[in-house]
Amino acid sequence: MEPWNSMGMVATVCGVVERVNKLVYVRALRAKYKPEVGDIVVGRVCEVTQKRWRLDINYSQDAVLMLSSMNLPDGIQRRRTALDELNMRSIFKEDDVICAEVRGFQHDGLHLQARSQKYGKLERGQMLTVPPYLVKRRKQHFHHLEQYGVDLIFGCNGFIWVGEHVEARDDMVEDQGNKPDWQNVKSNINLTETCLLKSKNELTLQ
Repeated sequence: MEPWNSMGMVATVCGVVERVNKLVYVRALRAKYKPEVGDIVVGRVCEVTQKRWRLDINYSQDAVLMLSSMNLPDGIQRRRTALDELNMRSIFKEDDVICAEVRGFQHDGLHLQARSQKYGKLERGQMLTVPPYLVKRRKQHFHHLEQYGVDLIFGCNGFIWVGEHVEARDDMVEDQGNKPDWQNVKSNINLTETCLLKSKNELTLQ
């Protein structure tokens, strides 16, 4: 920022004003995503390697999701085995879209974790991209549009998931008779995506 003048302090870049305690700075509108611990992100698997998946999360480098940093399909907390490693592609494979949380930076890069039921593979929907500055960090990044049977996940990295509503169930049996018609849900997903894309240059996604 430039020094004070008759107009006050003037920023040298165009962007969004951010305040952290007494620190005030401007986040450039076209700035790259800068991960913070605890961020909810949506990403796409780009590589499956030994005991880990690599994901594109709209960052300068791929993020890492370790096999040990996620819940196994059987839901049992146990040590990962060689068989689990062999079956990694049955959990997530290349091009799968995943929701996860930023765990932190380690010597080999940015690490994610997906140990909660709300994280994991995202299916029956579409991912769209907006500038990361549009998505503010909030306590709640998961939204359910009950009227339309659509879930929204606003990733802090600018990737937004628009998909069929999924309820977190343990051993509950789903009532197929009450399941919404997929064609109607798909139409609502497309409509929601169109609305978000049209408004991305005008509204800050809350």
